[in-house]
Amino acid sequence: MASWQDRAQRGLTLFEGAGSGEGDRTWQMFNHILDESNLDDYISRDFFNVQQTAGGLPEEVSFEQFLSMISGHVRSELEGGSFDEGLGDDDFRTAALTS
Repeated sequence: MASWQDRAQRGLTLFEGAGSGEGDRTWQMFNHILDESNLDDYISRDFFNVQQTAGGLPEEVSFEQFLSMISGHVRSELEGGSFDEGLGDDDFRTAALTS
């Protein structure tokens, strides 16, 4: 089974020189997480937009608690089935851009 490092390396190869904003950011993300001294957490754009339009957080929920509830981790995402080693290059690219 491929490790998250193997899958991140594959992503670097597939997105290198992508020439698009999304592709370049995805390449940078893979490059960033391969240095294990960097954090790999992210906040989904959807969660951020929901919070911004929902009128704020309930009084009993701190912003830090909210962040921990909505944060994802790229390394664990790469270990999931969306990045199975049997995926073709086009499917891998799609998974990387939509995850």
